[in-house]
Amino acid sequence: MARGGTVAGFSLLRRPWRARNQRARSEPRRLIRRPRGQEVRGLRVSGETHLVVPPVLSRWVGNRIIPASRCTRHEEGTAAIEFALVVPLLFTLLFGMITTGLAYSDHLSATNAVREGARYGAAADITQAGWPTSVRDRVKQVYFNAGVTVTDDQICVKLVQAGGTTSNQYTGSNCGTSPSTPTSMAAGSCAVVVWMQRPQSIKLLFIPDLTFNVRAESIAYYGRKMAPCTAS
Repeated sequence: MARGGTVAGFSLLRRPWRARNQRARSEPRRLIRRPRGQEVRGLRVSGETHLVVPPVLSRWVGNRIIPASRCTRHEEGTAAIEFALVVPLLFTLLFGMITTGLAYSDHLSATNAVREGARYGAAADITQAGWPTSVRDRVKQVYFNAGVTVTDDQICVKLVQAGGTTSNQYTGSNCGTSPSTPTSMAAGSCAVVVWMQRPQSIKLLFIPDLTFNVRAESIAYYGRKMAPCTAS
């Protein structure tokens, strides 16, 4: 369409796009007639009499023309509702991932601590009365998790002979059940069994926390020849 041309026999005045908004606000809206099914300024219409509003100030919703200011307020309200619905889910996922990572880090720390305790117990003198408590203290010393400490009642230590007899042990009240020992131990050999257990949780903010126990265990053959461990 040329500048100031016609559409279906009717003259339409084109304005510079920078001034269209300001001029349209000050001018009255015009009623024009078009045959049913023809286009007005690129918009398909369905009736014979239509209200022409500049595109900058209006929007088609179904078969109605809605002012842009009303559409903007509607969209802002919709965005606020969507934001309020999505934010709790995002924070739940965020805190769940963070606390899951911390729980896994705690499991690694516990696993490393009981392994170090078993290695220490396999080389220490089992004839000393303080052998199990020294192994326990070694586990507490090696265990590292920022802001968290493991208590004495969460650690258990024992020396198991080939026949299944326990000759020296320290048993905490909250360390959980004892792990199974090897069944094919040679006569006169001994195994150092160390395990620990402590509570942990995954925080999910808007839903109940997931609580569970972090458990770690380690078994090492005693490496010295001392009664009752006489195998070389």
